Amino acid sequence: MRKGLLALLMLAAVLYLLLPLYQRNRVLPSTIIPYSTFVAEARQGRVARVVIRGDSIVEGTFKSGKAFRTYVVPGDTSFVQVLLAHGAAVTVEPRSQPFWTTLLPTLLSLLVLVVLWLLVGRQRRIGPRS
Repeated sequence: MRKGLLALLMLAAVLYLLLPLYQRNRVLPSTIIPYSTFVAEARQGRVARVVIRGDSIVEGTFKSGKAFRTYVVPGDTSFVQVLLAHGAAVTVEPRSQPFWTTLLPTLLSLLVLVVLWLLVGRQRRIGPRS
């Protein structure tokens, strides 16, 4: 019973550590729009807000409530003035970290859990000393 519970807890811990990596990189294909469409919508004042991530990813919502994502040429900031002129809220976030910098702490945490699991299993085999 204890061994099954420990295995279940380990599985839950692994899922807890890996799920944020999956959710962060998940984007529905239907939300990606061409850059030209984004600029045309911004010029017509249909963009409500955008978040500029790094120097090439723009995510936001139209005034209709529909979410979108587009990619711009790195270093191109010409669209920002269009957005500001038409009343869109603009937020800028720093460039996201490389994938391995988020994967490394997750793998180290998983390694610690595996080592603890092995130590607990070893203690159970040795048993209490008399």
